[in-house]
Amino acid sequence: VQTNTDGQRIGIFGASGCGKTTKARSLITSCNRLIVFDPKQEWIREQWLKNRVIVQTISDFKRVMSKKFATGFHIVYVPNLSNAVKELSELCLEIFKMQAGYKVQHMAKITVLIDEAQEGIPSGTSRLNPAHGALTIAKMGRDRGINMIVASQRIKTVDIGIRANLSGI
Repeated sequence: VQTNTDGQRIGIFGASGCGKTTKARSLITSCNRLIVFDPKQEWIREQWLKNRVIVQTISDFKRVMSKKFATGFHIVYVPNLSNAVKELSELCLEIFKMQAGYKVQHMAKITVLIDEAQEGIPSGTSRLNPAHGALTIAKMGRDRGINMIVASQRIKTVDIGIRANLSGI
């Protein structure tokens, strides 16, 4: 995922136990700048994520990103499940804004892995909030070098605005 000129949009969908996490690991292994949205707290145990930082608030995310943006990072964001849609939107808007602040020729790839995507961008979100940050990245992040990987058990539980922008499933 990290080596292409433009960012990619990849969906990983399948039943529990079919290998979604294994596929996601293979896609992100070489990522130097990685943010994982982790509603089920599964990625916080991934020891191979070098120097991973676990955050639970947008303010903590901003603080970590401001310190590590230029050098690389592995950030696992654990949202409050009752507020996951809003938190994912804010998280993605921050990523988009930070990436926009860098000159295009110096832009480093960022990969955003949205696990259990139905929690942060459930079906119907684009009608309720067309400015949701994940939709912004899905539509406009590619040219800014932002990769997006979404994983969910059922494709239809993820908003059509995300599904329509996937370059691979």
